[in-house]
Amino acid sequence: MVSPVLYGMRLFWLQNGKYESYKKTIKVENNCTFPVWPAILSGNVPDGFRNILQPGEKYSLKVPQDWEATVWGRFGCSSEGNESTRLVCESGDCGNLLRCEKAPDQNLQPYTRTIFDNRSLSVDVQMGYNLPMYVGFVNASWERFTCGSFHCTGLVADLCPKISQVKVNNKVIGCKCSDCDTYSGHCNPEEYNAAFYAACPSAVPFNPDFWCPDSKNYLFTFCPA
Repeated sequence: MVSPVLYGMRLFWLQNGKYESYKKTIKVENNCTFPVWPAILSGNVPDGFRNILQPGEKYSLKVPQDWEATVWGRFGCSSEGNESTRLVCESGDCGNLLRCEKAPDQNLQPYTRTIFDNRSLSVDVQMGYNLPMYVGFVNASWERFTCGSFHCTGLVADLCPKISQVKVNNKVIGCKCSDCDTYSGHCNPEEYNAAFYAACPSAVPFNPDFWCPDSKNYLFTFCPA
């Protein structure tokens, strides 16, 4: 029979989100040379989620073990005098909102997204490309596992074919996935773009079935080296 005291302590931990065995840690870092405003779509935005990351900034988040979310990066942003709710971005914009309620229009605002889906994760370029990203499983010492590395490392201006470029003030801020069959979930790297595939070899849809077992720790990086 379970002790009433132990049962009460366990219930308290569960109700207050302190039952660590049901959580995992995500270390978020910005290695870009410019500020990045992370965007998130989730039914459970974690406590401590930061709306802006300065160059070189990093921090950690605790999320539930079964957490599901879509995350992407925005840059070239301004609050236009309303820092609590408004954010207008050159790239990755989601309706001029600080906290996104919907994904960007992929034709006007193509974006690289990371999908956390319960016990799996991926970097996905089916909505386009705007920022290099890395996400992967790590151990307790934050060393990367050989399995579970998903990344795009190229700069959008370098890898995007001219026909697919989206520009603001003559600056390339995104790459449309117009040459990829986003609905079937498969791309032919030779038809799409050899440089794009070279920069994103592990991204969906080039490797749509590339998943790995769950870990309690993830590393998430904007502009990985």
